[in-house]
Amino acid sequence: MDRSSILLAFAWIVTAGAAGAQSSANQPGAISLPAPLSSPGQSRPIQLEEAISLALKQNRTISIAHLDTEHYEHLKTKARADYFPRITNHSEVSDITDREGIVIPAGSFGAPAATGAIPARSLRIDQGGNATYFSVTQITQPLTELFSVREENRAATSDVRRSVAAEANTQIETVANVHRYFYGVLVAREQILSAQAALRSAAEREHEAEATSKEGSSLYAGLGEARSQRAQAEAAVVEATTQERSALTQLNTLLSLPVDTPLSPQLPPPPPEGISALPSPAEALNIALAHEPQVLEAQQEVEKARASVRLAEDAYIPSITATAHESYQSGLAFYIHNYGVFTGQVSIDLFDGGKRQAELRDAKTLLNKAQLALDEQREQTSAAVEVTYEQVNEAEADLVAKRSASSAAAESEREALSRFRNGEMLPSDRDSAVAARAAAQAALVEAQLNLALARVQVQRVLGQIPR
Repeated sequence: MDRSSILLAFAWIVTAGAAGAQSSANQPGAISLPAPLSSPGQSRPIQLEEAISLALKQNRTISIAHLDTEHYEHLKTKARADYFPRITNHSEVSDITDREGIVIPAGSFGAPAATGAIPARSLRIDQGGNATYFSVTQITQPLTELFSVREENRAATSDVRRSVAAEANTQIETVANVHRYFYGVLVAREQILSAQAALRSAAEREHEAEATSKEGSSLYAGLGEARSQRAQAEAAVVEATTQERSALTQLNTLLSLPVDTPLSPQLPPPPPEGISALPSPAEALNIALAHEPQVLEAQQEVEKARASVRLAEDAYIPSITATAHESYQSGLAFYIHNYGVFTGQVSIDLFDGGKRQAELRDAKTLLNKAQLALDEQREQTSAAVEVTYEQVNEAEADLVAKRSASSAAAESEREALSRFRNGEMLPSDRDSAVAARAAAQAALVEAQLNLALARVQVQRVLGQIPR
């Protein structure tokens, strides 16, 4: 019997068993696809640019980083205030229960015959009054301590700049992750379609094997293999669906949306291919070393450490302070109501048990540590520039290969459909060609998004928010 006769006999078997196949849809062996994440009517379409804007506006990690920057701005303002003189006022009101006085005995100034004793009786002259009021307004200006104030302000400025760089790094990393999970949802959905096509092909092959086995034909002897392929296809559908749910949950978290928000990411335009639209590797390295946030953070740590060394050195300078105050009093004996006082103070530590020397040595140690960390970060950034450019080239080469594979799979699908319509191919073979085309399409979309993600990594290393 030739192959055409076998195909005609099999077609009669499939037609005769159609009713049974329909009724078996509710049986344990029927195809059962996982429920979609959300129906198209319930999903909210979202473009990549919208997702990026939402992340930059709503992401809590970015908001926390911004609040950190505000915190260091306030500390810088606080440190700058130490440059200015301090003006204070102290006022006091008192009530004295008893006072000292001056007693002049009678006749202390003589006792002339004409007047008698002077004074005629003892006199008591009180000193001050029972109620007293005292107020001092004082202005104090440290002089040599201004050297230390300058270094404290430099350290505060470094903290602000480091926090700004950290905030920028948080924004870049968050947007890069938005790209990652946005693309992850798209890839997972293509993989779901591919897995579902493979599942339909495996189920059809299993159905054919069962039908021919009942007729005693030896055309399909691999019923167990067909069932194994179907089980594998079902597992692939479940795995792809799980990946889609996981990526969508992560995307919602980055956008600060409820984790069950039914977003429907839309496929973005294909990215430019190759590195022609990117700076040259040499230019990219210069840009990265000048703008990459982690390098900027390390630079500010070095600047802060240098300020700490100078601050430790300033501890050896004597403290000279000028003070002036204007006082007013009422009720105090022997003081005029208003008077001023001008003072100058000099203070120096003659012996501190080696404390200042230890602080200076520690500051220099931290400076060396910060410098080494900066050198290490620069090396890592240089390596990252090289790696990301290689990833772009590799992603482009992979995309070219996936395009060729997709074109070949599409041609095979067209040929299979034509042969099926002419009765030259089994339904399972037709479905296998369709599944291969779906798998090639999923691989093509993944390659396109991998290229886009590789370019995102280049922008991240250059210190730019990926767009």
